[in-house]
Amino acid sequence: MQRILSGHGSAVYALAVLADGRLASGSGDRTIMLWDPSSGESVGTLEGHSDWVVTLTTLPDGRLASGSGDGTIRLWDPVLCACVATLKGHSLSVNALAVLPDGRLASGSEDATIRLWDPISGEDDATLKGHSFEVSSLAVLGDGRLASGSDDASIRLWDPASGECVGSLEGHAHGVNALVVMPDGRLASGSGDATIRLWDPASDACVATLRGHDDWVNALAVLADGRLASGSLDATIRLWDPTSGTSCVSERGDAGWVMTLVSLPDGELVAGAEDGTIRLWDPAQDVCAANLEGLVAG
Repeated sequence: MQRILSGHGSAVYALAVLADGRLASGSGDRTIMLWDPSSGESVGTLEGHSDWVVTLTTLPDGRLASGSGDGTIRLWDPVLCACVATLKGHSLSVNALAVLPDGRLASGSEDATIRLWDPISGEDDATLKGHSFEVSSLAVLGDGRLASGSDDASIRLWDPASGECVGSLEGHAHGVNALVVMPDGRLASGSGDATIRLWDPASDACVATLRGHDDWVNALAVLADGRLASGSLDATIRLWDPTSGTSCVSERGDAGWVMTLVSLPDGELVAGAEDGTIRLWDPAQDVCAANLEGLVAG
């Protein structure tokens, strides 16, 4: 069943699942909306950024972190719907966020750097430099290393303790827009070259290249059953068997570019799109379970 909600007035660039099960969405309209995914109702709006909200992640203490085109990271209390801290340090857009095993927050930016933050004090602990163009994606490997994807077409591996670059994964022909760690520990990367690569982090080797999209791969998410979901500028969502490397199903909608994906605890897949909609898919049934659309009056 399709549901259309009032809320976002621009593309949805970021999604995150809060500790209490609510869904958070960040948009080009500079707001973050909170949703009850079971009812499809909007239950809160977080305002404060002066530019696009590009990335979201949840912290271990339940707070929500957001990165924006305004160059800042904001930390929010999602219960009070209040901003409790603003982290400043990047000179350009904050494109990616990830939480390290020690609780620190990593941020990747258009300024080509990665910063590591203490989310309690709000202090910038370290700045990692090595990429030659903007950092577009981050993921934390099973061994604690930080992976960063960049518009320089490389993936760099970092030791967060020392701040040193300890590896580089080369193979993509365009920028690396999305990273996610698979259940077996492999790293999946989505690129502007329209491919997805699977990497063995132990050997730093590419073990598979998945082809099927016709345009940039913007988003990746791991489903509850272990399959890999990918979203693209070709307006499709593909579900992959990571063992065989075959595309199991392709969903094509009318919402335009797929900008972001996240998997809910109940197994549903959520997609944020260019047209400002959020769509909930049931991958087991291969149907659109709900459509969350935001329209700003006027």
